[in-house]
Amino acid sequence: MRFKNITLLLGAFFMLAASSQAANVALGKKVYASSNQQPPELAVDDNLGTRWESKASDGDNQWFYVDLEKGTIIDHLKIVWEGAYGKHYKIHVADEITTEMALKLTDDDKTNDFATGWTEIAEINKTLSGFPASETIAVSTTDVVTARYVAVELIERGSSYGFSFWEFGVYDMAEEASKLSSIEITADKLEGSAADTYTLGYKFLDQYKMDYILTAEENASRQMIVSEGATVVDNKLTVTSRGTYTVKMKIGDIESNELKIEVKAEGANLALKKDIVFATEGSKNPENAVDGNRGSLWITDEPSGVENHEYDAVLVVDLGETYDVNCVHTSFEGASSADYTITFSTDNVTFTDPIPAFTVTNGIGMTNRHDWLTSEEAVKARYVKFHSTRAATQYGTKLYELEVYSNSKSELTSVMIAADKECGTPGDYTFTLTGLDQFGGNYDISGDKGVWKASAGLMNGNVLTAEEAGAYEVYYTAENGLQSNVVTVDVVNPKGDNLALNRPVTVSEGDQTGDSKPENAVDGVDAAGSLWGAAEPTGSKDHTYDCWIVVELEKVFKIDAVKASWEGANSCCYTVEASTDGKTFTVFGSYDKPARLEARTDWFAGKGIEAKYIKVYSTKASTGYGTKLQELYVYDVNGTTSSVASIAAEGTIFVAGSEVVLPEGTVEATVFNLNGAVVAHAEGTDTMSIATVQPGVYVVKAVKADGTVVAAKIVK
Repeated sequence: MRFKNITLLLGAFFMLAASSQAANVALGKKVYASSNQQPPELAVDDNLGTRWESKASDGDNQWFYVDLEKGTIIDHLKIVWEGAYGKHYKIHVADEITTEMALKLTDDDKTNDFATGWTEIAEINKTLSGFPASETIAVSTTDVVTARYVAVELIERGSSYGFSFWEFGVYDMAEEASKLSSIEITADKLEGSAADTYTLGYKFLDQYKMDYILTAEENASRQMIVSEGATVVDNKLTVTSRGTYTVKMKIGDIESNELKIEVKAEGANLALKKDIVFATEGSKNPENAVDGNRGSLWITDEPSGVENHEYDAVLVVDLGETYDVNCVHTSFEGASSADYTITFSTDNVTFTDPIPAFTVTNGIGMTNRHDWLTSEEAVKARYVKFHSTRAATQYGTKLYELEVYSNSKSELTSVMIAADKECGTPGDYTFTLTGLDQFGGNYDISGDKGVWKASAGLMNGNVLTAEEAGAYEVYYTAENGLQSNVVTVDVVNPKGDNLALNRPVTVSEGDQTGDSKPENAVDGVDAAGSLWGAAEPTGSKDHTYDCWIVVELEKVFKIDAVKASWEGANSCCYTVEASTDGKTFTVFGSYDKPARLEARTDWFAGKGIEAKYIKVYSTKASTGYGTKLQELYVYDVNGTTSSVASIAAEGTIFVAGSEVVLPEGTVEATVFNLNGAVVAHAEGTDTMSIATVQPGVYVVKAVKADGTVVAAKIVK
């Protein structure tokens, strides 16, 4: 056996196959392993669906080797790892296995398995991700390397499972470097409407028909060649109107197949989520035919005693108002309709006679079928009837979706705007713009040259800059003169102290998260380590459950603003309420947006509402981790100083030089900065040093022996 040096290459491969120049000489050979949860021969069967695996209970220090049956040239190896990969391992080769070598492989000392007779040719210690992952170990020498036995000594696992790989390959020659050879382009659907988005998929193959990963240069040089009227952005194809569109990709000299997409209809599906006003008695889930889900079915079973599958299956949908209809799409499961008609009515009493354009005969069964029925002459319709008279199979009539379209060109008929936040402190507020067409579908308004207006502040495009407290009304006027809804942004600039700080609180019944406490929501420490959390009750659906916290202020105040600071496990639907007596509450703020796992701060304008009690009432959490409020802030219109100032004035907590004087009986004290980070801590003392603390404003929290918590702001 002769060799000089070793080079280790790491790549990401999802298929393992031999090229015409290099053969996997381990394929089908005898293999042996120290531990077998799954048989070792599955690693040399050229099947990426089977694998060898050691037992997890056998732990680290395992081995696997292949007998090539004779001395064989070794150019490189490939190991395709399953997720239970080897983080640290060595490659060994040998010309023979002596009795001594065999004994060392099977004795109780796992650390000396390859101490005799084997030659180490590589050592790998690397963390992998993105499985299956393939490692290529290339043996680069000026002399030919030959060996009969090739082994991998598996020293340390990369997971808590055993060691496992899909394939273990040994190659006798160098392979030509993988290069892009072909591109295949697909779409999630090849027929649809102009309102649809068509999602494209790409498959790149090399010269060996293996999956190929584009280089950065190849990625940058990708060209999408599409028909006029079509646009591709982020693998999404959109079109301007009905017609036939083609799309293909080109990278250098390599060109994909040409994909053809037939856009049959204009606008949005008029039947989507509309009311079903009639369905054949005994049929199941008629609402599924208009729910927009091509995985749910309206089913009419075949009655007993019928011949040739001839029976009626009828469904009538109310579009809500009258439209010019000239396109209907039916999507069937394999148990489809062989003969059916689509007819129309404006009053659900008199329906049109069937016409050839909306009549299907001898439709095939036992395959998912899409029928696009169109007529250039539109029909006035509010009610659309599907009437099947013969099924294609004995398995009933099963309709995924009934879609109705008007082939009138889509027009902008409505403009809606929304703000990123509707209340906050002085700064920038960003607005989004949405257009709708006459069918209720989305209308691309990105190129509209309309005008943004605000009642005050500075409007720069869709961004409002508000520097003073007050209400700002914002709206948009489109090029065609349509005016959007008006959105009001309340800007608050509260003065004074947080009136809720260290005030009494009450909370809803139920378990709390971890070691959270209600008083933590008003302790002046706005941090994840000091919060009130309501645990999600057992049996809750979609994290929907009620929980609340009420803070009692010192007296009745005219409220200027309230701020709720949430941990990542926040509420995504809640109200902020005010009361003067703690019994009758009035809602003056609300939040209801899609759930997101993120820390968040919400502001609400009080606008002078009188309150001694402030309630935060949550009805839905964003996650299953509970509803966690870090801190609640309340400010009044006069900028009143809270009772914290009086605590300091009474000398309960105050600064004396480089020390903080604490209340008598303090057993533990912590100093936090205004971001909630701990900057000093002391236990069992009435004073604590802040000599190393930087100048600034801080919150001190002291805990007495009886559990009483005293907090105050200090300035150093």
